[in-house]
Amino acid sequence: MALIEYDVYKQKLRDLEPELKKLGDALDIDAVAQEAARLEDETTQDGFWNDLERSQKIKTRLKQLQNTVNRFRKLTSTWEDLTA
Repeated sequence: MALIEYDVYKQKLRDLEPELKKLGDALDIDAVAQEAARLEDETTQDGFWNDLERSQKIKTRLKQLQNTVNRFRKLTSTWEDLTA
């Protein structure tokens, strides 16, 4: 009986794959990751901290983007672990 329930839940988890893909597409996660990488590079440039207001805005935006990417990757990783 337990094995049958396991298979049912595993299939339900697998059925979520298209929804995860839709979420990634809606978030445009690849573009978000690219923007985060670009901003991360910008923070390492000489003179970045010379304009404090601009640098704070960039750091805030970078943090938002990184949070989005990290949360999506964690969700995807957890889903992959559960379906394995």
